[in-house]
Order: sequence, then C-alpha cells, then structure tokens
Amino acid sequence: MTALLLSVVLFAAAGDKELKLFQLGGRPAAPAPASEFDKLRAGMTLREIVHILGPGYVPEFSGTGIITWTCADGRVLSVMHCTNPNAVPAPDGKDNEDSPRLMLRDKNGKDVPPPPKGYTDDEAAKFAEALKALDKEFEDDKKKRPTTIEGYFELLKIDAKKLPKPSVDIGNATDFHRYKLSPKWELVASYNQFGPKDNTLRAVDIRGPAKP
Repeated sequence: MTALLLSVVLFAAAGDKELKLFQLGGRPAAPAPASEFDKLRAGMTLREIVHILGPGYVPEFSGTGIITWTCADGRVLSVMHCTNPNAVPAPDGKDNEDSPRLMLRDKNGKDVPPPPKGYTDDEAAKFAEALKALDKEFEDDKKKRPTTIEGYFELLKIDAKKLPKPSVDIGNATDFHRYKLSPKWELVASYNQFGPKDNTLRAVDIRGPAKP
C-alpha cells in the first residue's frame, strides 16, 4: 500500500507542476487556520482543496489511504484514497478514482456537508462596500454604469463560476435575479421586463444580514 501511495504523489507531481496531494507518514502538518477551512466549497476538485489547505496527511501504514486535513478549530476533512487531482470529492462519492468520498466533520465531530459554492461573509461584505463606492462613481459620472450583470461582476471582481445559479422572482414589471454570494449575503439584480434589450438591467444591490 505504501508503494502505491508514493506513486500517487509522483503522478500528481508529473501532471500538475510538482503538486503534492499529501504527506506520507512523519509528523502531520499544523492544523490549517479556520479562515482557510472557511474557503472550502462543494464542487471543488482535489487540486483546489490542496491549493487552499496544502497537502493532506496519510499515516505511513494506512490500510485505506484516506487523506486528512485538520483545522485549528477542530474541524476535520477527509477524502478517500484518490490519484486524480481533477476528481471532485463529495459526500455521496463512489470511493473510486474519479469520484472519491468526502467527509467533513465539525468541531463537535458531527458529519456536515461542505458549504455550497460562493464566498465567505467577510468577502461578500467587502463586495458590498465596493459596490457602494462604484455607485458613487456612477452618480458623479466618473465611471459608466454597466448594462449587464457580467459588467458588474467584472468591476467588483466577482467570479461567477463560484456562485450557484440565481433564483428568479417574477414581478409585475420587474424581475429579480438573486445570487447567493455567501451564507448571509446575496446580490440582487433587478431587470425591467420591458424596454430595449441593452437597457433591461435596472439596478444591482448587495444585501446582508439586518443590523440590530
């Protein structure tokens, strides 16, 4: 089993510029900061997980090859033995090379699902501040207001690939597309149902938790 695990590291290194999926044996790395664990999202590849948390850990005489990462706050992430950096670990994985099973436990040892795609609440709050600054520039004619949501994403540096598909609320004259930015924040794009196609985006707002 040890020889097989070593071959996994070599395979990853050859295919991804020295990417190391895990450390085999020895002293485990220090637990990752909670801020790094908070970046984990459902749908990430094994490569993306390693880029965030660094190489995982596999005991030298492991009989299963489970790759493990620990967090400073007590959380533990485990991925069943896998040789494919492009595989997407998931709780319902099939325990094979392309679909390894993922297990995430909270600080109390309870199995929990990985957070859905999106950003952290702190990152979303920064997007909200950036949008306020942009709106001021639009009002002062220092910058042209985008006519598409893609234009707003570009100015705000929001990666649309990180977001789940928006929910859509149909109104009498306005449609609302709601993008889940983070657990507590959403971006709402309002569209006119009538008018020229290049002028249907009415407004963009980023809404967070209500202040007490």
